[in-house]
Amino acid sequence: MSEAISLRLDAREVTTPAGRSLLHAILDAGQPIATACGGEGRCHLCRVQITTGRESLPPANAIEHKALGNVLIAGGWRLACQVRVEAPLAVSVPAVRSKRTAWPAQLPAVTPAPPAAAPTTP
Repeated sequence: MSEAISLRLDAREVTTPAGRSLLHAILDAGQPIATACGGEGRCHLCRVQITTGRESLPPANAIEHKALGNVLIAGGWRLACQVRVEAPLAVSVPAVRSKRTAWPAQLPAVTPAPPAAAPTTP
């Protein structure tokens, strides 16, 4: 049986088995998080900010560097699907944005403007 690791998600304290992906630990805790690829590192949506415990994590991998760049990584941002929980962490999970409002099936009819008068030359 694997060791239980303490994880602070914003203001909530939860535990997760050692070695679990941070994405799956967040989902197991019932915390909403954006993802579209099921944790394969392709969608780059599961961005989280590690606020405590960064020193226990291995360096960001190539997928994270491509998705986040050096500046965000230096600020503690990681892809939750690429991080394995091996030590206690505190994590800030951004709010999931709702889907954009779909355009109406039919746009309202628009009356075209009358053609512009041709310029006259003197």
